[in-house]
Amino acid sequence: MKLPHLLAVVIVFSIFSCSKKKETPYDPSAALAAVVKTVSHSNTGTTDTYTYDVQGRIQLLQNSTGSKISYEYVDSSLTQTNFDATGTVVSITHFVLDSFGLVSESVTTGAGGAVLAYHNYTFDWERQLTAQYNYTANHDVNGKSEWVWGGGNLFEYAIYDSVIDHKAFDSYYWYYDPAITSVGNANTGQKFWGADSKYLMRKVIGSTWGAGNTVSTFEYTMDSQQRITEAKTYDYNGTLKNTDSYTYY
Repeated sequence: MKLPHLLAVVIVFSIFSCSKKKETPYDPSAALAAVVKTVSHSNTGTTDTYTYDVQGRIQLLQNSTGSKISYEYVDSSLTQTNFDATGTVVSITHFVLDSFGLVSESVTTGAGGAVLAYHNYTFDWERQLTAQYNYTANHDVNGKSEWVWGGGNLFEYAIYDSVIDHKAFDSYYWYYDPAITSVGNANTGQKFWGADSKYLMRKVIGSTWGAGNTVSTFEYTMDSQQRITEAKTYDYNGTLKNTDSYTYY
């Protein structure tokens, strides 16, 4: 799993609401802590199952296709191993965690140990991820991702070109207010990626360099404990693109 997934999990990162046509507020005090067990995706027909250790940290992310991601924690480090559907190791990423338990740097290798890439990460004082700097195996600059926050919510996410000269992709976010998410980093055992947006995403407008805009809107279904049980994503003209269904431990 690469960072964009988290962030698209992540990434990932922080979606969700209850009405596409009408903004329906939720009482933040009613939102209960929840640990995600499964997420099923209608667009792929697959299901992700989350397993945690005794400290509530993610230990295994198993996809119904057979592919999986395992996590191993040793002191102030974390090793993430990606497997394909046959059980073959695809890549291994070694993360270094800082004194707050946040990812500070990482190196990704192939199954044989050859370095594929290096990354450095920065967070603000609220433990919100602000930047990921990418480097080749030869330590040459190879792009950057950037997150801009405001009021506890992600405001802008951008991807720069390989030499960090201009933005190759830029996106802006709008939220339901108030409405608290139940499927962020903390609720998937991935606190090492920092804080989540505190409100549920309502709309995202993204722009690719030299191309037109993309627009996504979101609606959500909640259970009696204010946990998201279903998240629907629509395109710019209101056509349903995907439905994510959630279960909890």
